[in-house]
Amino acid sequence: MVGDVNFFLYPDEDTTEADVAEEDSNDQGGFRSRCVVGEIDIMIAAAQDRGKGVGRCVVASFLHYLWRHKDEMLGEYYNEGHDDKRHRTRGAELTMIMAKIKEGNQVSIALFKSLGFEQEGGVNYFGEVKMVLRNWAKNMVAASVPEGYAELVYRREI
Repeated sequence: MVGDVNFFLYPDEDTTEADVAEEDSNDQGGFRSRCVVGEIDIMIAAAQDRGKGVGRCVVASFLHYLWRHKDEMLGEYYNEGHDDKRHRTRGAELTMIMAKIKEGNQVSIALFKSLGFEQEGGVNYFGEVKMVLRNWAKNMVAASVPEGYAELVYRREI
């Protein structure tokens, strides 16, 4: 194993309760439109594996995976385990993808910039900068298939 990549979904803080309430009042089915932010976290463990393009390949491949499977992920995020219609959604949207990077990690910051991410704000309390990719679904990296890209499906039989 060279490293790992993780992806987390959070409610978009820019969507207010008033926005949701207005959407609910206009929708007789009780479904709410939802906006979420995705956070990508990548780590290449050993120093000898860094600087070889592995990180770029991983992030580009993951962006493409998200581009292909966005609706499935959002459906699972909102609908699984919720029988109450108030928790279900139609029109879910992944508004942006972000990465939090230690301010001194200029190589990682440059990697994300090369993929279309831009720094938002300054250094936070934890010494991190926030790199964001808005309009990510129109990003050429996400839409194009990275060289050697293949999806392997693991199905666990119970």
